[in-house]
Amino acid sequence: MASDMYIDMSHLAEVADEVERTKRPRTVGIRRGVVAVLKPATRKVARPVRREPTAEDVAAFEAAAGGWADVDTDRFVTDAYKSRRIATRPPSSYDLLDRH
Repeated sequence: MASDMYIDMSHLAEVADEVERTKRPRTVGIRRGVVAVLKPATRKVARPVRREPTAEDVAAFEAAAGGWADVDTDRFVTDAYKSRRIATRPPSSYDLLDRH
């Protein structure tokens, strides 16, 4: 949560330095009725470098082709929807209350 700090704009650079150093947001009063919240910038996580597939990768991919050819897809979808309706968690104390 941002802490309240009302200052004049001449100290904005100092507050920005503090936000960057402490990684905590600060609320700044610019003038009556105008407030700004300074928050530390978040850094994007760098994506891992994508490697080129090896010959083994390609062979494994090709070997998997057609692996589901003998699956009855209509039956698969029906079974998947049925399984989603089955409760797998034990009831909580809230579930045990009489809610009439």
